[in-house]
Amino acid sequence: KSALPWGQAVGVVYGGLQVLSERSSMATRALDYIGDIMKYIKPSLVSKSQEGLQLVYWAVGCIVKHWSPLLATSKAQQLLFRIVDGLLLPHNITQQDKALRDSLHLYLQGLSVSASLSQSQGAYLKEQLRLVTCRYLDHFLPASPSVGIIANHPVLLSACEVHPTPRGAALRRTILEALCENFLQFKGHAPPPRLASALMFLSELLRRNSDSEPTLLTLPLPSLLRCLMMVNDPQVKKTSTDALQLVLERCAAASTQGPCDQINAVLQSFVKENEGVYDRQIYSVLETVAVLDPPLVQALVPILSRSLRHTEHKRGLGKNIALRSAYKKLLNLLGECGQAEITGLEA
Repeated sequence: KSALPWGQAVGVVYGGLQVLSERSSMATRALDYIGDIMKYIKPSLVSKSQEGLQLVYWAVGCIVKHWSPLLATSKAQQLLFRIVDGLLLPHNITQQDKALRDSLHLYLQGLSVSASLSQSQGAYLKEQLRLVTCRYLDHFLPASPSVGIIANHPVLLSACEVHPTPRGAALRRTILEALCENFLQFKGHAPPPRLASALMFLSELLRRNSDSEPTLLTLPLPSLLRCLMMVNDPQVKKTSTDALQLVLERCAAASTQGPCDQINAVLQSFVKENEGVYDRQIYSVLETVAVLDPPLVQALVPILSRSLRHTEHKRGLGKNIALRSAYKKLLNLLGECGQAEITGLEA
């Protein structure tokens, strides 16, 4: 692991250069120094030595992380593409399992920075980062939830920071997007496979970072609401509620003037997408939200009452007693605002 201080030193020197010609010269010298690194490490990749594999993955990972601004330049991008294809996206990764587990954080952190800095290939690098993130989220996610396994998931560990930084938040955004799109999407009524494990991963990611940016925190909110609405499994409900609580608390702390706009927008969409089909389930989910943050649901009352009347009118059978009873149960959690609405409904 002597590659670590050397790789860091090159990265620090390059990052401190302000003159474009000096940065270009430094990039050329650094690339000349490591030469065709993928050719040099090939014997280690095809050998049976786990120690050799781990050393290679760690050394190249140090370069990817600590040279990330340098690797974002046009003259170094081809090397980065070859590293990603050769080390992170090969067809078979069984032999590299331990090496990847130990060094994946270096690659994800470095790739995320390079993707954000690249002027010519930023979109392609972001797509590569997304592919790598999805692949290893999937590869290391257990079939059933295990705190020990998920707490040490290498994708999770790559995203954890004591104090949030813009670079860390950018990687967490990529991970959250990959998680929501590939592991928390329902197909009709059917929940996705490994849902409980994916939710545990999400909860750990939120818990172990202190992000306060609502646009980041609300990314998983539609998925969490759907899980609470569609799944009765006690563990899924508990983990979803725990994650929901973290999202609501962090957004409330960041929003100094009333309910958080981003959360309000997600809740409104949730109501509109499911009204007339899952009305009672909507009320049940919003009861959970109301217990955690009453003002959020109070702001929805006009929309909910309008939706109730629209549903009743559409059915053409007058007042729906069962539906109104479920709605009143929710309103009873909303203090004076809820009581006033109950009075209005009964008038």
